[in-house]
Amino acid sequence: MSTPRRRTVSTIPRSHTHTHLSLIRGRFAHRPSALSFDYIFPSRGRTPYHNACFTQKRNAGPTTDPVKLHPDTHFLPEHLGSKMEEYVDSVCDAEPGGNAKKQCKATVEEIDDEADDHYEHADLKLPRSVLNTCEASFKAADETRQKASSQFYSDTGLMALLCRHDRVLWLVNMHSAGEKTTLMQHLPLDIVVGILYDIACQAERSVRKWGFLGQYIDRLRFAVSVFHAFGHDWPCQVVYHPLKCEGFGFSNGEGCERFWHSISHLIAHLRISGYHHRLYTLDSQVKQGDEANLFKLVEWNQRGTLFSKKKRVEAERQLKKSSHSKEFLKAQWKEQVKAQTKPAPRRSKTRGEKAVAMVIELRNTTEAQKVELKDCEAALCAATDDGDDDALVDAKMARDDARAMLLKTQDRLRRNEAALGVDEKVQLQKHTKSKFFQLRFDARVKKIRLRNLLRARKFEWERAERSSRRQQASEHKLRSHTEAAVKRRQPKINNLVREYNKICDAIGVEIREHRAPARTIPPDRIDMRTLYALDVDDAIWQDVGLEDDEDRGVPPLWLSDDLVRSGIRAMLQIERADEEDAMLRKEARGLRIWFIEEWEVLNLAMENTDTPQDAPWGPSEAELIQCMIDEHAAARGEDRYFEGDDESDREVEDFEMLDAMENAEAYRGTYDSSDEE
Repeated sequence: MSTPRRRTVSTIPRSHTHTHLSLIRGRFAHRPSALSFDYIFPSRGRTPYHNACFTQKRNAGPTTDPVKLHPDTHFLPEHLGSKMEEYVDSVCDAEPGGNAKKQCKATVEEIDDEADDHYEHADLKLPRSVLNTCEASFKAADETRQKASSQFYSDTGLMALLCRHDRVLWLVNMHSAGEKTTLMQHLPLDIVVGILYDIACQAERSVRKWGFLGQYIDRLRFAVSVFHAFGHDWPCQVVYHPLKCEGFGFSNGEGCERFWHSISHLIAHLRISGYHHRLYTLDSQVKQGDEANLFKLVEWNQRGTLFSKKKRVEAERQLKKSSHSKEFLKAQWKEQVKAQTKPAPRRSKTRGEKAVAMVIELRNTTEAQKVELKDCEAALCAATDDGDDDALVDAKMARDDARAMLLKTQDRLRRNEAALGVDEKVQLQKHTKSKFFQLRFDARVKKIRLRNLLRARKFEWERAERSSRRQQASEHKLRSHTEAAVKRRQPKINNLVREYNKICDAIGVEIREHRAPARTIPPDRIDMRTLYALDVDDAIWQDVGLEDDEDRGVPPLWLSDDLVRSGIRAMLQIERADEEDAMLRKEARGLRIWFIEEWEVLNLAMENTDTPQDAPWGPSEAELIQCMIDEHAAARGEDRYFEGDDESDREVEDFEMLDAMENAEAYRGTYDSSDEE
């Protein structure tokens, strides 16, 4: 049997990529690419999942253990990570014009004070203001923020790259406190790669702005993993959500999270282990997981096929109801993306209006942040009473961040009020007395506040997930605390939605009675029944009717026509279903080819063996079959770390709740919807 030719890279582990290649190679088995796919983009492409885990740490200590290397290691050599880090630092430090770190990380406040928002690179699809807002939402995007203190830990975490079948490709052992870009240097040279990452917008921003991966960048496509998309602003979701991006199908980008879950039982043991023993143990766990995953790929493919078929039927029904052609809807979608991702207009055009609007918005934001600070202080008191160290640390950080944000907003408010001229102060009083403008500003502030609460609620489980991995005894306590916290916050979110919807109704009255500017569009109400799913197309993300428009002409159909909006969603869903079906067909063909080759090799070896077969010994065939049955039964009912059905259920949940948090089902009964409007 001929073996596929692969690009020779001496530093890349080879054995763990062979099975992966065999499963996906199809008719491109002899292409010179170690991990090539041919199904996502017009040219050859693949979709890896890229993420870091900061719970897999190792305590600092003066002693070292004996060298112990795994023969099939997935870890990239240490010197490669150090070399890439030095290269990144040298590029940033060499940038002319002052402090490189300050240039790399502009704050949201800084962009608000700039006179001109702009695209930082010709190939970036989002303006600087949107990227800075997303950067502020994720700690991983700021490498100066200490996710795992290097003062107390020698190894601060792991970085992983997985294929879309949840098979580990490479691992990097991290020593610094932030997420790095070491894995990117090993991309094959002749394929298009779609990368799903929690902060893909920041990854592409860094790559484009600083010129990293220059020879690969034209073959990279970035998207945000679906369960982290809710942390990004709506313009960012329009560009980077995989359900909106061409070529990603229904890939959700959460394979890394499932991998972290599968090795979570090793956290306590590896925290105190030696350096080489830690890496060897992780390699052994990865190898065992890949072997188990291999025999689930057919089930995975079948489940994906059924899910894609279901989504296609739903989308075709909705597309037919919209009564618009795909070509028309594609044109409307392009107009929507262009309009919602354009830079903010120059302030010099409407400086007076913008200054007045900024003061009013800052006043409302200040009041909302005062309420948020009180909530953080209450959470800090609750964590102190519970005696939960992790919750106490998180609460203190949240309180300090809320206090700092309030002080910054108050300072900006004072500076903006002082900068108002006489005419602008008169205009401010006029807008303050205008019921329509006051209602609109109130609605915008409440919607921003509601988005922040929903994001915090989504992220809240992360702390409990980190802590519950340590000991089984503490798991129930942490889950109970999280459930209680969610219940306490639930009425606040529900009341905020009701208040927002009442304001929307009041704005509608103002528009109908002609007390609002001409051609003003009323804001969309929020449906409380679908609020907590945070679907990518929900009204919670879009500020329709809550922002000033330079041109108050006839509103575009993608904004004002509900049938066009639903038709666009259906059209995009059909496109993703087409891509997913193409991927699944090629993967199914790869599985068949792999099995045929394995079967032929086995038969050939048996036929050409000169040594006679030994007489049977050991357990009988019936005993072996019973052992296999018992093994699966034990995995389902007794082993709390390797539950086969549990892993399948998690993947099913990924399909069923493609835009919801991974663990939302666990708290379905927590959210009482009996009092919904």
